[in-house]
Amino acid sequence: MIKKILKQNLKYMLLVLVIWGILFPLIIINRDQILVWYSLKVSRQHYNESSMNGFLKKGNSILHNSNANLELMRDACDYYKNLNHVDPILYEPKWYDQAHRWQNPKDKESSWFGSFFGNESQNSKQQEPLLKYYVHPRDYWNGKEGDVLEALDYYKRALNYAGPNFEPVKKIEEVGWAVCRPREVVLAYSTFILNTEEYVEEKLAISYPNDSEIIKTYRIISAIKNGKFKEARRDFYEKGLIYLLLELKWANISPTEAENLYTKLIVITSNQKEVYNRFRKKRGLLRYKLGQEKKDNYKLAIEDFLAAREYPNMDEFKTKELNVYLNDIFESDLMIIKCYIELNQIEDAQKTLSVANSDIQKIFEEGGILEASLQEDYKEIRRIILRKLGRTREADEIR
Repeated sequence: MIKKILKQNLKYMLLVLVIWGILFPLIIINRDQILVWYSLKVSRQHYNESSMNGFLKKGNSILHNSNANLELMRDACDYYKNLNHVDPILYEPKWYDQAHRWQNPKDKESSWFGSFFGNESQNSKQQEPLLKYYVHPRDYWNGKEGDVLEALDYYKRALNYAGPNFEPVKKIEEVGWAVCRPREVVLAYSTFILNTEEYVEEKLAISYPNDSEIIKTYRIISAIKNGKFKEARRDFYEKGLIYLLLELKWANISPTEAENLYTKLIVITSNQKEVYNRFRKKRGLLRYKLGQEKKDNYKLAIEDFLAAREYPNMDEFKTKELNVYLNDIFESDLMIIKCYIELNQIEDAQKTLSVANSDIQKIFEEGGILEASLQEDYKEIRRIILRKLGRTREADEIR
């Protein structure tokens, strides 16, 4: 009976074997992509406040039960990172650090003495041994690492369902630095920015289904800026962008991505003139560096520096503030000249130099001081322009 069934279905079985023989190598080669696709289908990430709060609660519970001092753990990370190229014999904390730096206040709070005599006199405090609450940074960190990593795992899961909610990011930032994992913090902020934009995009897609990518991005940032959706808070979104750019110096890590982040900040701060100007100048400086790879970036940088030097209502600034802004304007002038020099547009560089000369006079007329670094840049730019014009002797005379 079995032989008869096999004989009747032999061609189908052979066909299955042939198809499997062809597909099997492809499945092995692309197994990672297939697993990612399957994971996303089974557990799709989306905004779900209930799921987010559930994971946050589990993470918070683990941290509470571990009684871990996250500040002390972060300090330990920094301490051993700075000792990276030091002789191991110097790894042990000095007595002074033991008495002052590596004290765990949580031990004081949880100790019987501290809880029973909460209002003990200053004399009794002085009588306590200096090293009573000393913890060895390495031993303490190793003892708490497992619990904190487990909490971090739950916070990362919460982030998957957080949408534009900033709470998981704050938690990941606290524990990420504590377990020496700054990349987790970078990923958390990047994911939060992406989640916020995707959340707003889904809301706007109903009203504007046929927008181009550029228009769509502008609408998303404008909606966040104007508080169109209460869940997508402007202050947290702006904080995320600034954190990646300034705290983590994203321009040094990924200049092209940093330019995109600066563009978003420029849109979202367009109604805050002083802040807006600062970010236009920073993007201009970044584009000036990128000009070494592509000349068109110098032209884009000029646009940014021209915008950054426009300050309305200068009469409203106090003397000290005015000096800062006048120096900013003068720096933008110098950067515009540098861009023109790189583009070999010496005539335009000369015209802008005349503008820069007028701006120097304004600084001195207002009783201000020109920054030393800008003075040196100014002299060097004048030398370069004079040499480009063949006036070498005049250039050499500038001191």
